[in-house]
Amino acid sequence: MSRTRKEREASVWRWIEAARKVSRLRDRFRCDLTQITKLSPDGVDLALDCALETDPSQAEVEALVGGATEAMSVTVVLSPNVFTASLRAIALAKAAADTVFVKASRREPFFARLLGEHARDAHVSFVNEVDYRAIASGEVHAYGSDSTLRTIAHQLDKSVVFRAHGTGFGVAYLDASAPIEACANALSRDVVLFDQSGCLSPRIAFVVGDADRAEAFASTLFVALASWAERVPRGELDDRTRADLRRYLDSMHMTGRVHEAVDCAVTLSGMATLPPAARVMHVVHVASFEEVVPALGALAPFVTTVGCHGAPPEMSSLARGHRMAALGMMQSPPFDGPVDPRRWPPSTLT
Repeated sequence: MSRTRKEREASVWRWIEAARKVSRLRDRFRCDLTQITKLSPDGVDLALDCALETDPSQAEVEALVGGATEAMSVTVVLSPNVFTASLRAIALAKAAADTVFVKASRREPFFARLLGEHARDAHVSFVNEVDYRAIASGEVHAYGSDSTLRTIAHQLDKSVVFRAHGTGFGVAYLDASAPIEACANALSRDVVLFDQSGCLSPRIAFVVGDADRAEAFASTLFVALASWAERVPRGELDDRTRADLRRYLDSMHMTGRVHEAVDCAVTLSGMATLPPAARVMHVVHVASFEEVVPALGALAPFVTTVGCHGAPPEMSSLARGHRMAALGMMQSPPFDGPVDPRRWPPSTLT
């Protein structure tokens, strides 16, 4: 049944209000989320405060609904990496269809169902499994690794609209006029949120200038991250990430510069490399913006968002294909649509 624009907006606001209730009740479930997500308790609180969209503007909700194509039903497949992302994912589904099926990740089945308990939306069903071959119409909205998305895509009938949001990371960019200390302090917040595990999490920072300016930024960013670690400790690393981190840092000790502490690290070299998602930033010095895309090389298609200080004119070349954000707000984009505007599978940066 077709719904009016106001009805679609009301269905989105219903889930936003549920998120508000859940945020106020965090003392009841903080321990559960800490155990499930492996974030520290302070990391859970930081995510709820900075990344759960409890106060979007009416204009943002209107934009989110206006960008959705109406469908008979939507099946949502959630990723485990960013627990608060389930709100936006369900809101996008409700903007498109009244009937929604939600499959939470086995690794993080908790938060989406918690939202559902407070939304009390009879038209949203939580399912443990999805038979993708049996879906004959409507849309599937899937979030996760590119390998997971390919597996789903191969099972879907061609009549089903597949909206996929896959592997990605954020990039920071400091032009020649960007203030080093202010930018480092702002960017550190983006790194700390979700312990850098989200698709919007910054992993590489490009600094326009010589090696000395990049080193000044790297050392300042390291101090900022170490300060955060005292207030919001990094969560538990799994064995694979811990091993990847050690290999990465050992390699960078041989090929670049390393600032390392227990809960964070900043590396520096003249080449772009992607560090593990463990509160580790890699800083690269470039002569100009024109060097950024070539420096990224094969990593370029996986950039989801670019954070910068102010609005450098050169940023307009990326505006159509990526989220643009102020440093410090890379993980808190407007509630106006998907956080990742790339088409899947990604093929080019621009």
